[in-house]
Parts: sequence; structure tokens; C-alpha cells
Amino acid sequence: MKVEVNGVEYSFALNSFAPTYTYEVIMGEPFSGATTRNIHVMMFATLLANNPDEWKMTLAQFTEWLYAHPAEEQTMASAISDEFIRRAELSLKKKE
Repeated sequence: MKVEVNGVEYSFALNSFAPTYTYEVIMGEPFSGATTRNIHVMMFATLLANNPDEWKMTLAQFTEWLYAHPAEEQTMASAISDEFIRRAELSLKKKE
């Protein structure tokens, strides 16, 4: 999907491990989704991983932007949730 931040359209895709790896480098721990901070950093990591040459915001600037754009925050949070639910369901199917 595409996300517009400050008038610029960015790719926001969780269809590879790049966002997760980027999250782990930033946070120093695996993604759990247990806190708002975790989710916001995953959003940031996803944008950075998908747009390495274009993304110029710092994490602090991004969190300020998120606070001012709750609809976009919800859209990205839902995309993250949907992807991790999908991954969990695939993992369960493999165990059956």
C-alpha cells in the first residue's frame, strides 16, 4: 500500500522480512506489538525499509507526524496487525 507523509507518497509493505529486520536493528529486540512504541517503531522501520533512498524523517519527527495524523496511524497499525495475524495463522497451519 501507499502512505502519504508530508505530501510525499511512500511504499508501506510488510511482504518481506526487511521491515522486521530493520525494526530489530533499531530496537535491539524482536517485534512484539505489545506497546504503542513498538508499533510506531515498526511503522517507521517499514517506511525506512521500503523507501531507503527517499525516507528522510527521523523517528522523533515521524512520531510527531503520527500524533498529528491519527487516521494514517490507524491505517498503518491495521496493516501491521493484519500481517502478523496472517503470519501466525500460517505458522499454525504448518503445525497441523
